[in-house]
Amino acid sequence: MLIAGDQILPKISPNISVQAHEPAGDPLARYLASLTKLRAVLPAETFVLPSHNLPFYGVHQRIDELTQHHRERCGDAIAACDRPRSAADLLPVLFRRQLDRHQMGFALGEALAHLHYLDGLGAVTRDSGADGVERFIATAA
Repeated sequence: MLIAGDQILPKISPNISVQAHEPAGDPLARYLASLTKLRAVLPAETFVLPSHNLPFYGVHQRIDELTQHHRERCGDAIAACDRPRSAADLLPVLFRRQLDRHQMGFALGEALAHLHYLDGLGAVTRDSGADGVERFIATAA
């Protein structure tokens, strides 16, 4: 049995965001690394108690789905960064539904998390513009 909290949710992905107290952080790298570690030590038949929705079995499958979800979002972000883009510019790319004011803050933190992760991988580079806004552009493959 695993008391997963928000780490592994059965129907949605947890919010992985850059936080104000760690503006240069790479929370997505840490989250994905934690999923890799959990998958390695948890039996596939582990009973998972999430903080949202019902308990479930199938932790390996769910970890794989969450990992794939973030890979796809990273691919979308790289494709959109064909020219310099801010995290705010990527919101319609990463979140295809209308966001309310509350969701906008979570979405912006999550967009930054994906961009910081991609910067760490060398898939994008960042530049602070004269306006103080960081923009990211895909590196040549």
